[in-house]
Amino acid sequence: MRYFIYFICVIVITMIMVYIGTIKEGNLAAGLTNKLCTKCSEKVLKYLNKNEYASLNDVQNLIKGVSTSVFWSRKRVQVENPLQFSRIVTDKLYKEGKISIQMRKNEQVFTLKQNPQKA
Repeated sequence: MRYFIYFICVIVITMIMVYIGTIKEGNLAAGLTNKLCTKCSEKVLKYLNKNEYASLNDVQNLIKGVSTSVFWSRKRVQVENPLQFSRIVTDKLYKEGKISIQMRKNEQVFTLKQNPQKA
């Protein structure tokens, strides 16, 4: 009887682990995309902290070839189309209020938004 209880416990634990793995695998694509977008956003903000402004070409060169993964999966995601992904990253940063978009010499230029200092 005791071994039967152990057997049932092993079956239940295995079912729970398979269920959790299935859920994680289903959310993997969205999680990797969000992580890649966050990683590229951090690179752009770091570049803008060092430089006054960045053009769209600068942003494309920054994020070209950036890849990310999660520790529990062998799958990786990488920026294959820097033009399209740079627009996604800059739109995200603009909506979050971290950068401003200006026009200089018929080209979009991105600068850090200055936060008003509190007295």
